[in-house]
Amino acid sequence: MTRIRARLVVPCVVCLVAGCSSARRPEVRAVNVRISSIDFSGIGVVFNVDVYNPYPIRLKTPKFRYGIDIAETTFMQSEHPTEIDLPAGGVGTMPLPLRMDYAKLWEAYAKLQQAGEIAYRLHGAIIVTTLDYPWDVPLEYKGTLPILRPPSFSSPRVSFADVSLNAARVALEVDVHNPNICGIGLADVVYNLALGQVQVANVRAATAGELAARSDGKLSLTGEIAAKGALLQLVQGRTLGEPSLTCSGAIQTPYGSVPLGSGLMGFEP
Repeated sequence: MTRIRARLVVPCVVCLVAGCSSARRPEVRAVNVRISSIDFSGIGVVFNVDVYNPYPIRLKTPKFRYGIDIAETTFMQSEHPTEIDLPAGGVGTMPLPLRMDYAKLWEAYAKLQQAGEIAYRLHGAIIVTTLDYPWDVPLEYKGTLPILRPPSFSSPRVSFADVSLNAARVALEVDVHNPNICGIGLADVVYNLALGQVQVANVRAATAGELAARSDGKLSLTGEIAAKGALLQLVQGRTLGEPSLTCSGAIQTPYGSVPLGSGLMGFEP
């Protein structure tokens, strides 16, 4: 009997503090989303949740119990602790950091493999404790996140100038497409060009420094060939083989610089 009475005391005390009114319970005031990282394998995001505490006491380190739904099905769910106290009679901001891997998205939702962004629903509760009594503060937020993809190259066009047995200049022009919902910058991309087995030296890029969202542009590359065998083939009017392009360096996005792996880009048919 004593144990049952003790259990009843806590809700009663909480009810006095809260005024027995739902308007006096903690509530989510706002959710602000920040992309913390992005690359070609996934995206990191932080949900900064503003929670109002109406009580005259601090609420110690609430925790998240959350789920992420995509296409109306659960993609991930978990609990996340925090080290943030909610101030008495004020608003505290609680961060919820998450990482979404594209490979797991494609595995679960094959139809998103060609999508430029993903719609999601964050839901669950923030668990706060008042006088050792837990409260669930409902949490729900809907939004979209970008899926970052590398630019694609197509329709390579090669020309030569100043061909001799000593050197030749090579010019390559290709069409470049940005499939993303955001603009990208290509100024920090390093291009490596080959014609068949012949490596082109001193490759320099012009144009296509920036591409708007879902837009097309043209990339011009110039370089030099000094290999004697390749020069002899050109003098004799023979071809050197199909052009191939590998890239390194980084592209610029509104979310920061994203490194490229060598060979990540190539010509599309």
